[in-house]
This record gives sequence, C-alpha cells and structure tokens, in this order.
Amino acid sequence: MRIKPTLGIALGAMIIAGATSTAQAAPKPNILYLYADDLGWGSLNANLESETLTKTPTIDSLVAGGINFRRAYGCMVCSPARSSQQTGFHQGHTWSDRNDPSPSKAIRADDQTIGDLLNAAGYRVAYYGKWGYGADSTKIDPAINNPQTLPVNHGYTDLLAELHHVRAHTFFQPSLWFNNIDTHGKDTVLKYNANKDGKKKEYADDLYAEAAEAFIRTHANGPKPFFCEIAFQVPHTPLGDVVEMDDWFADYDDVDTSDWSEKVKQYAAMVTRQDHHIASLLAALDDPNGDGNTADSVRANTLVIFASDNGGQWGEPHDFFLTNGNLKGTKGKVDEGGIRVPTVFNWKGVIAPGQSTDHITCVSDILPTLCELAGVLPPVGIDGVSIAPLLTGNGQQRVRPWFTHEAGKNWSLIRKDGIKLRNKGRLYKLADGSNTDYEATDLLADSGDPMHETYLKWKDEMEAIALAERVTEPDDFANTYHHWIGANGAKLGRAGNWTDYEYANGGETYISENGAPRERWNANLANTKSADQTAVLDSDINVLGIEISGNPKKGAKQTLAVKSGKTLTGRNEIRISPLGTVKLEGGTLASTRWVDVLKGAILGGTGTLDATLYNAGTLYANPKGITIQGDYHQSASATLKTAIGTHTPLTIKGTATLGGTLDVAAKGLKEKRFTVLSADAITGTFNHPDGIIESGDKRFRIHYTASTVELEKISTVH
Repeated sequence: MRIKPTLGIALGAMIIAGATSTAQAAPKPNILYLYADDLGWGSLNANLESETLTKTPTIDSLVAGGINFRRAYGCMVCSPARSSQQTGFHQGHTWSDRNDPSPSKAIRADDQTIGDLLNAAGYRVAYYGKWGYGADSTKIDPAINNPQTLPVNHGYTDLLAELHHVRAHTFFQPSLWFNNIDTHGKDTVLKYNANKDGKKKEYADDLYAEAAEAFIRTHANGPKPFFCEIAFQVPHTPLGDVVEMDDWFADYDDVDTSDWSEKVKQYAAMVTRQDHHIASLLAALDDPNGDGNTADSVRANTLVIFASDNGGQWGEPHDFFLTNGNLKGTKGKVDEGGIRVPTVFNWKGVIAPGQSTDHITCVSDILPTLCELAGVLPPVGIDGVSIAPLLTGNGQQRVRPWFTHEAGKNWSLIRKDGIKLRNKGRLYKLADGSNTDYEATDLLADSGDPMHETYLKWKDEMEAIALAERVTEPDDFANTYHHWIGANGAKLGRAGNWTDYEYANGGETYISENGAPRERWNANLANTKSADQTAVLDSDINVLGIEISGNPKKGAKQTLAVKSGKTLTGRNEIRISPLGTVKLEGGTLASTRWVDVLKGAILGGTGTLDATLYNAGTLYANPKGITIQGDYHQSASATLKTAIGTHTPLTIKGTATLGGTLDVAAKGLKEKRFTVLSADAITGTFNHPDGIIESGDKRFRIHYTASTVELEKISTVH
C-alpha cells in the first residue's frame, strides 16, 4: 500500500562545520543507527563515571572510540521520539505528541523523513525494529490502518518492523511487517515467523538484528551508500520473555548474582543480548563477506550512532542498575531522567576517540545532521539543528537556542545555557552533563536570593518562548505545509495565493488548514513557471519556515519584494534557495534562528534582518544599507556586493565571520577611505590576493580593524 507524498524534496549541499575530527569526512558515509527502547542515560559507564553491572562491552567500545553526548535528549515516551527523529520537528509541531493508539497517529504523507531524504540523496535505506505507526494492534492478523505513514512510503526500501507500539509489548509477535523494494515493490506485507500459534521461539530483536546484518553484508560495497536503522525493542518490557531463549543468562555465569532478583537478571540479560547483536552488526561492517579478510571493510566510511528514545522506566531493575543515574524522574516525565538519553557517535578516522561533550542536542537534530553528511537539504523550518559540524570538524556549528519537551499537561524548556523551566513555575540550572540531580534545587524557591528578580524575568521570558513553541497545544495540533500558487505580482498574505492543507485518513479529516499564512505553516514560495516571477510582501506575515526558490528546470527566478515597514518572520528559518531573490525595500526579515542565503540565491536592498544571516550566495547592500541584528557568516562561495556611498552599507549588531569575496561599485568618489562593513567583532577576511580589490577603473586596499572593514583608494587602473 502507498500514498504518494505531495511535498517535493529540495536537494543541495550543506555547509559543514565543527571541531572534533581527526580527518576529512568521506562523502556520503554509510550510516548505522542503533536505537534502543527505554535505555536510560545512566546505562553508559561514561555517564555514571563508574562501572555499570550490566555487561555491554560492544557499546562501551563505541563510546571509547567516539564522542559521548552527556546532554542529549529524546522525548518522554516512544512514539513522539520516533516522530521527532524521523521528521526533525519537536512535539510542539509534529503530529505525534504521545503514544496515542488511534490510527491518526502517524508520520504524515507530507512529512519528509530520514528515509525520504537519504533515499533522494542516493542511499539504500533500511529500517528494522519498532516503527510504531500505520497498522492496528491485532495480535494474529493486524491490518494496515494508515498507509501514508508506512516506511515504504517514506523512502525506506528494506523493512522488517512492528507497526504498532502496543504489539511491540511482546518479543514473540507471530508476524512482523516486511518489505524489500527489489522483490515486493511498494507492498508492505505480513511475514509470519516461528511464533505463530502461540509459540515462543523467535525473539523479535534477534529477527531485527539478523535482517539488519544481512542488509549490511549485501549492500556494504554496493553501488550506493546505505542507511540502516535498527530500532530495538530492548530493554522495554516485558522483561520475562527473554527467559524463553536458550542460555538466556549464560553471560553472567562468572558473576555472583545470588542477590539479584529474577527481574534484575532478566533486564541484564536483555541489555547484554542487545550488545551481542550490536557486535554482530559491527562485525558485518568490518568483514562484509565474512571470509575473515577485512580488505572489504566499510567501517572507516560508516558513521555508527547509538542512542535511546527516552529515559529508563521505574521499578526494581532500574533502581538496581541506576539506569537513569542520579537524574530526577523516569520515562514519561519531563524531568531529566525521563528525557535525557545515552547518545554516542562513532566514526573511525573522522571522529576522534575518547571524547565527551556537554553540547546540548536532541533527537530532532538527527535528521538535519544526516542530511548534511549526505549533501541534501533538510525540509525548511524544522526544529532540529545539524551537529555534523561538531562531528566532522568542518565549517560552522550553528546554535540551537532552546529545547522543548511535553508530557501530557507538563512541559519543559531548556535554554542553550542550561537554564530549565518547568511549567509548574520551577527553574533549574543544569550546569553540565554530570551524574547530578540538578532538579533538586528550584532557583525561584528563595525570594531572598540576590538573583531572584533576574530568575523571575527568565521565567517569564522562557514561558513566552515555550508557548510560542506550541507546547500547550492539544494532541491534534501540528505544523502544516503550503505551496505558492499566486500569479506574478501577487501578494504574499492573500489566502488564495496558497494551497490548502489537509491531513486525512480512512475517511476522517484530522487537520484542514486554509486561509492566509500563519505561525504553524511551512511555506514554499517556489516559481513553477517558465518566466521570472515576483511576489510582494505588503503586510506582516509570521510562519514557522519559508523557502523562496526559482525554477531550475526553466532557469526562471522567483523574487520576493519586502515593502517598507513590513516584516516577514520565519520563526525557525527563512531560506533563499537557488534562483530565489529577496529584495528589501525598507522591510524586515525576522527569525529566532537564521536567514539562509544559499549558493545561487540573492538577498539585497535596504532594510533590516532581525536574525543571524548565513550567506553562501550573494548579499547586496546598497548605500542606504542593511542592518543585521545578529551575527553574519559569509562562506567561501559567497559574495558581499556593496555600493559605496555616504552610509555604511552593512551594519552588523553581532559578530561578522568573513570569507568569500567582496565586490564594490564605486563611481565618482572624492574621498579616499570608506567603511563598507561594521560589526561588534570581525573574524576572518575576504579572499582577495594581497588584500587588493578593483572596481571599474579604481583599485582599493582592504583594511580590517576589530570592528570594521574599510576600503582605501590607492590608484586608478589604466
């Protein structure tokens, strides 16, 4: 079964950045994503800084050979974590806020997933394990109840999975959902196993791991790179299923477990069984054809990720093994123990071994990270931010200002500096990623604290941010997707110039969105015609994200004219893509994050950017000037064009990081020295040999100070 996705995928190379690599990353690495279920943050030795009692030598080796994120977050339960992982949106914007058993729970047709994007980037894409969407929970013969959410309709070519999370509450399902694009086309079918008729012979995670290993061995040295995710059910309950397997506790024969309860033993056996599966998968990378010769190894060009969806559960095994360490709370809560998860990246020869970082990251960062490594753009306006720069050591790591999580009526917001607000009016300082319960001390509790007024101010500011991130919206709230259909010269704010959006399934409509642009929109202002087109912003518009792009097949441009006094806000992002132009006519572009000018795109005119600007294309600032109320980053491919006049063409109320070229229009000048750029601070330089630039018949020397770039006229070109 399938439903054709309605959103096109914009492809392009991303800017890469960071500082922890040992070598240049090879293009389009293979990716093996190991995803545990309910494995708490404290399950890693590296997080507790002490020896855990469970045996996980393979996972420990991944940590030792890579980088451990001590402050990584998932979601509070299974389905939201998987939705955020696959789409890059947090719970305030993705459809699946919690483990709703309704058929409406889905990754929608318009949602672009890891599978969609990596498939489009040329990957062979496989998923094994707990997917959690698209079929009912019937034990014997489940039926597909929401075809648009099936992995095969989101780019995945190979599948052995459980499509309903409740049905995954056993390890002995009589059937699992299967697809191989080569043999079954787009059909997702039930594949029965030895557990049929109530038997307990084949442990689900064993089946997933065997299928994943076969996939790796088949495609390791194939014509395409591969992405393989194995979403284990371990160590989610039920614990007792593992005792049906032969020698289920043999790994602990050399350990004195006389004081271990049966549940404790079962939990330990499950975690170690998972570790064995991971060892087999890594062995398949090291020696794909299994002949004992590692000449065919793909390990050096494979990124291995190990993580969990949420914190550990409650109860005896979790108390015994300190699966959440000393962190407050458990799975299902927005306390640190419920949402902070183990997360490790391992890539031999690229990521230096033995690292640990307090850089805050979240499961929704996975999609943009993998997109950047694969050389494909993520969907515009997602909540996640790529950490590929940090992993590879190439380029500029962008900063994510805050992180939100929801659990029923409870929510939290964590700022990039570690200040955390609980919606019950509690404020905490998460100083680092250590094994400490920082949520034991509410900063607001002591009214006599000299910082009390500042804390109250932070609380109010953060609550406003959280509400704007939609943390209090009902479960049936989500972002929506809209495409431009306006004529040349049409107004951006007119409802009739945009497509409507509908999310429906099985004859029931869950979202029906029309009218003028609004805060939940991901908008695509793309020219679909053969001639150049212009749209006009003559009223304030606020959307989640917007992309302005031309028509590369026809070579036709798309321009957006931003009129004086008007503001276009893309809360997460405004992206100007190839053949796209934004012309500021006294107006403003605003974002809580950034404006992106990609290679082949143009931003110019006079006006204000209330955002950070990343320029990989062309920025043109006329003599009346552009003011950037944030940082400015100019890449090696970019050009800053200025026209020298009586004003500073480009004013930056932040740091300017320079690269690329400077192009100056200078005619009829009487002065000898001009300021073309001012900033609070300047790093880097433009790429001009000997610091000399020519404009018409004039030659200038570029001078850099701590806060300005100036041009000095030195001669006339004859």
